[in-house]
Amino acid sequence: MRRPVANVARGTPANRTHSMDHTGKRKKPHRRSRFRYAGFLALAGAVVLMVWRLASMNFMTTISYKDTGKPQIATQQDLAKPSRVRRNNARSSNNNQGAPPIRNSVTRSDVLGTKNLDMKTKMIASQGLFDQGNKPEETSKGSSGSLKTEKKMEQCGIYMAPSTIPNAGIGMFTGIDRRKGDGVGFGDLVVPIFDQMYHSGKVGSTKPFLWDDYCWVADAVGMYMETSSQEEPRAASPGFGASVNCHLGLINVKEGPTQYDVEGLIRHKDVGVGAFSGYHNRSNVASRDVPQGAELFVDYGSKYFESRFDKYGFIPYKYSYKDADDLLEKYNDTLRTPYKHILDKNTKMEQDLWAMISSGPFESRTSNALPTSFEQMELALNVGTANSFLNDTIRSMAWLQQNGRCIDHIRPGRSTIRQAGRGAFTTRFVPKGTAVSSAPLLHIPDESILFIHERIPNLEFRPNNATLLSKQLLTNYCFGHRNSTMLLSPYSYMSLFINHNSVAEKVNAKVRWVAPDDRPLSHNPDWLNYSVKELTTLYESRLMLEYVALRDIQQGEEVFIDYGPEWQAAWDAHVEAWNKIPKDPNYHGAAEWNADERPLPLPNETRSVPDNVQMRCLRLIERSNYLENLKQKEHFLELEKVSESKSRPCQVLDREINPVTNETFYTVELFIRNTTQTVDQNKTLPVSAKGTIRSAIPRSAIFFLDKSYTSDMHIPTAFRHPIMIPDEMFPDMW
Repeated sequence: MRRPVANVARGTPANRTHSMDHTGKRKKPHRRSRFRYAGFLALAGAVVLMVWRLASMNFMTTISYKDTGKPQIATQQDLAKPSRVRRNNARSSNNNQGAPPIRNSVTRSDVLGTKNLDMKTKMIASQGLFDQGNKPEETSKGSSGSLKTEKKMEQCGIYMAPSTIPNAGIGMFTGIDRRKGDGVGFGDLVVPIFDQMYHSGKVGSTKPFLWDDYCWVADAVGMYMETSSQEEPRAASPGFGASVNCHLGLINVKEGPTQYDVEGLIRHKDVGVGAFSGYHNRSNVASRDVPQGAELFVDYGSKYFESRFDKYGFIPYKYSYKDADDLLEKYNDTLRTPYKHILDKNTKMEQDLWAMISSGPFESRTSNALPTSFEQMELALNVGTANSFLNDTIRSMAWLQQNGRCIDHIRPGRSTIRQAGRGAFTTRFVPKGTAVSSAPLLHIPDESILFIHERIPNLEFRPNNATLLSKQLLTNYCFGHRNSTMLLSPYSYMSLFINHNSVAEKVNAKVRWVAPDDRPLSHNPDWLNYSVKELTTLYESRLMLEYVALRDIQQGEEVFIDYGPEWQAAWDAHVEAWNKIPKDPNYHGAAEWNADERPLPLPNETRSVPDNVQMRCLRLIERSNYLENLKQKEHFLELEKVSESKSRPCQVLDREINPVTNETFYTVELFIRNTTQTVDQNKTLPVSAKGTIRSAIPRSAIFFLDKSYTSDMHIPTAFRHPIMIPDEMFPDMW
């Protein structure tokens, strides 16, 4: 029976959805429309398969890099090979299949991008493409104004707060706007850890050591001459370098080399020689414009994640985001643009289609870089896959003040106590009761892992009866207790520069446990009730100390705490013993030679380079256009000196003085390393080596390094003792 047209109400869904003929029946879709719609569905399926196939190519490449077909965790020797060995905060105790790692985990909804944000970020923000409503709720008033450098310290420049990466623990945030090239905070202290596998012994090599995931390789910071073993010395950078997280998609800070000096201490004159690290001032520079409130990220290197595949899985690499952008472009050109008229009428269809694409059957680094939501995909088409995550990494100042801690109250400088080396000085007025600094802790259940024994050649592990000689330098930067094997190693921004003062009136700060309800930071008070044996099985950082002002501390004042009476007694005994040890007044290390402004000696002169020091020249002078290269790289020569691959052993053959500038230039010979002409394990030049000769070389292209095991930290009698935790703080269970 026909239904009268008048019974079909206008404006109803039926009337909007279907066309009617004059009899009131629905019109059948045009055959061409049906074919076009069917063609769209077929093409959509083909696009889904194409994206899955292209994304899975990365999957197949990744899983086949081991002969077994299954990626494996690298050995301790392997971990020294990547460009960065920087460790993750913790090995997850609940890292079951499908569970995210504890720290620096980048899941499919957490990845960041690689596009240059210097100008594009401003464009994105001005167009309102980032939803400001996604930021955490503000609970207090934010600070007004911003600073460009660290010179003005009225406003906090660095915050420590919960990372924007889920399950990643703490992160580092900028409290001010930073332009590309601006310094980020103050230079880091770096502490070498060397030959640990040998000194720990075969049994000790299996003991947990949390610093394994936080260290950098020696070549990254310029300490490659410290040892001669195949296992490179590792660099513990216990300030910014250990606290900052990594997103291979949104690197905004570049970490530079260290400087090496011992603050003028001389081996035969100063009792404090070898008691502190000469590696310091590891610079941090913004690699792009960084807005106020953004989390700071450095580059660990893709090999860091590759060697920990079982833990992190398919973390997207830098190239993964470019591949994801290419896939989005193909998706847009193949499907969205040609069938825009269909998709505009049925948004739900495309949402379902993108959900199918983003949850494909093959997981890979590229697929994990793709946006997971339809809205994010649309944003990524406009600003790039990487940039579509930018807003998720920025916190408001109000949020940082409520949930984080300002950690740039102190800066490093030469200590007022000569034998202490460097100290910590306040950057602003610090009222009584204020946390001068906060220190997350890495627990070391067995202090013997830092013992140093006599070195026996050609042995991988020391024998059980090897003579104990000393301890790793890291010991001096740890907290301990006389009745326990437990050591607590801080990895906190600048706090390791805080010294001891034996004069009670000058002690202006103390340490205490962070209150569990203070801020949502990385401190679990339940851990204080665990035994040392139980803590051995917990491979993550969940303890935190803070340094609190005992009185008002004025700007520029050095901060001191009391290391405890046992530490003071150990120091007094060391001074007494040191005074009885014969001294060699003719010893001069690399630091003295680098600081010496006199002309470098020639082979026939009485003054000569000592046997404990090696002269090195930058490799760039090997090139035919080396004079032009030196001029172009004038401001980057210190960076060149960091990497062993960028310098060679050399010797001075002649020198001449420019009569106009009065500057001294040298003729040098660089010794070439190959199968027949090499430097032996002790980095000593072979007598028969012949190398490249270059003239008109400035002094800035020549430097000195201490030969293996000869720098101050290797002195067997150098002072070693941990900072003592007060009895009232130390847990009974430990």
